[in-house]
Amino acid sequence: MSDRLLAPALPPAALKPKQLKEDGAVWWTGCGPLFFLIVALATGVSAATWGEAGENVGTIVGGLLLWLIGRYVNRDVLYVHPEGNEYLPPNRHTVYSIPVQYWGVVVVLWGIGAWIFGWGDLFG
Repeated sequence: MSDRLLAPALPPAALKPKQLKEDGAVWWTGCGPLFFLIVALATGVSAATWGEAGENVGTIVGGLLLWLIGRYVNRDVLYVHPEGNEYLPPNRHTVYSIPVQYWGVVVVLWGIGAWIFGWGDLFG
């Protein structure tokens, strides 16, 4: 119950599911791809400030931010209709059907691997 928030009612049209593309593929939902700007900005700022080690630290920090923000935007929100009907519409931001917060785990592991094992650079 702690992850649910009471929000104002939405009209039924706003609760319709998203339509698939003609080929049936959905590469992202919501603002999924935009969250990778967080990782790019954190990595870029750290790399410009501290060099290669900063790039790896920035990647790890960007992944942690991606996890936290993804958990926030993908939380369950309870919408209550004025007539008493409750709707729980999906509030999901995904890339390749994977919720954004789990991409944060991938990015953190990539940053740790790049730092410790020299797995290569994300941006160069």
